[in-house]
Amino acid sequence: LWIRCLIFLETSRDYKSLCHSKFEELLFNILAPLKTFTFSKIWILYAKYLIRNSSTSILENMSWKNVLFQSIQLFPKKATFKGFIKLLLEMKDFDAAREVYDKYLQNYPMALDVWTGYIELEDNLGDENRCRALYDACVQSINDPERKIVYEKYIEFETEQSEYSNGRALWSR
Repeated sequence: LWIRCLIFLETSRDYKSLCHSKFEELLFNILAPLKTFTFSKIWILYAKYLIRNSSTSILENMSWKNVLFQSIQLFPKKATFKGFIKLLLEMKDFDAAREVYDKYLQNYPMALDVWTGYIELEDNLGDENRCRALYDACVQSINDPERKIVYEKYIEFETEQSEYSNGRALWSR
């Protein structure tokens, strides 16, 4: 209901100025004190609203990013992290995405999907050394059944990079 109301306020000419104050009222006066409900979707919608209604350059206007960092600090839930990372990748802010992935891994160090997402990001950016460091950290922090999957992906990564000696060394581990 709140989401529909906020979208209506943003799209109507008469209530556009009211939308910002209603977002802040909802997030900081109603939802934040509850602590049990995160409503990640509303945090992400608010950040997108700030991006759309920015009068300055997106890169200069950091308020949307501050809102999302505040949301993951207050409510470190997976949905919030995923939405934040997706938005940062859409904005092509890879350094901030790395920072969020680091915070994500601090909160969920055993989540293999988080590790693989971060490694995939670094692989797409072409940073081989970071990929190797992440693979090594991942192998050390996850459970034994999943470790085999990580080693297989790590060996596949090394062979794609034509580092066959590294792949053989990993196979012998």
